[in-house]
Amino acid sequence: MSRGSGATVPAAVSRFSALVLVLVELGLVAIAIRFGLSLQWVTGLDQVFVFGLVPVSVAVYLEKARRGPAERRASLALVAVSTCVALLMCEVLLQSLAAYGGPPEGPTMGDVIDSARVHGEALYPSIPGSILVASGLTLDVPGGPVRPVTPAPGEVDVLLCVEGGSLVRYKGDRFGFNNPDAVWDDPPSAVVIGDSYVHGVCVDHKDQLPNLLPSARGGVNLGARGAGPLQELAILREYGPIVGPQDVFWIYYEGNDLFDLDRELSDAELPRYLEPEYSQELALQGETISLALAKWLDSMVVERNSVAGQPMAEPPIIDVLVRSIRLELVRDLSGFGVLFPSELDHLQEFSAILALAEREVSRLGGNLTFVYLPARRRYASWIGDGVAGREEVLAVVRDLGVETVDLHQTLKLLPRATDLWTGPGGHLNARGYQVVAQAIQLAGLGGSAPGREP
Repeated sequence: MSRGSGATVPAAVSRFSALVLVLVELGLVAIAIRFGLSLQWVTGLDQVFVFGLVPVSVAVYLEKARRGPAERRASLALVAVSTCVALLMCEVLLQSLAAYGGPPEGPTMGDVIDSARVHGEALYPSIPGSILVASGLTLDVPGGPVRPVTPAPGEVDVLLCVEGGSLVRYKGDRFGFNNPDAVWDDPPSAVVIGDSYVHGVCVDHKDQLPNLLPSARGGVNLGARGAGPLQELAILREYGPIVGPQDVFWIYYEGNDLFDLDRELSDAELPRYLEPEYSQELALQGETISLALAKWLDSMVVERNSVAGQPMAEPPIIDVLVRSIRLELVRDLSGFGVLFPSELDHLQEFSAILALAEREVSRLGGNLTFVYLPARRRYASWIGDGVAGREEVLAVVRDLGVETVDLHQTLKLLPRATDLWTGPGGHLNARGYQVVAQAIQLAGLGGSAPGREP
């Protein structure tokens, strides 16, 4: 038995308490070491204090306590175990709600499409890039199997999004993009390419980014919901030559573009676009591809999978548990950003993609402008970086000599930049798109506005 100041602690409890404190100490020291290895010149003093000084100080205190009275060891071990269990339970709950969903606050995309079809309206969902990859979709057309890269069939009614009380739909052009079809007969001089932020999620047509560009006629919208850099390169190569644009605005979203690229590189077809001359000549088969794609979507809507806004399959519970250990959602809820900046995956492939895009645009006689769009959580984190990798990505762009508009330089000056989004998991609202468009306009017209880099 171990004795302290008038209280008795069983020897087994004393040993277990000492073990717990040793493990906590090792964890705290590991945090401090990992943070030290990730130090950069842009690291804030808040991070130095919370992830450097605090862990070391607490570890020193626990080491002294471990060598002190058994009662103190037991009390601290109980606090440590209880805190860890509570945090893990919170994370498991949040991960479960995120993975399996809770009661919907309103109609889902699937509900809206089902309702429209019951009333005889042929409404189609837009196709996320993740579904194109996950399904391994190829279409059998007379010229041979092709891999579509557009977000919807051509010339059909498309449901783009249901978000934050908004329901946005459009009549697709001949290729399925969010444009009036006449745009292809007399195209504007500008093209905007990107993911859902370009596609138009989730604001009215007049507030969508390509329609807010300096040109009175806006720009050709080549956005695709859920597209990553590789699909965007494919879209540019397949459909850009029809426009022959003077200006191409490549909207890079820091929130998921490199994650999407990781997925795209595992695809059977998309990596072929890393070959400089590879093309499927999709624009020449537009009508045939649209018919085949509509038929495929009809079958998907009947099966009610994720193309219509429903999950293709629920993730295994073991995946939820493994992700829970990292406390990702608890940290997000608490306003913690990226704690330990590190090397980003696929920067080399991203550099190759952007170099090919610049080559494509130059060959068409135009100019490529890279627009860096920050994520909301960059401005919602009270400590740590909202999103890691901005400096690394911009360095890649600068090395290629591509003109850049860094929207972070504009948004960071706003007192409440988070108000430009519909919410933590949402997209830009109408005011947000206007602010972004104005920043691009100033950079493009003035050449020396904040955020412009040569």
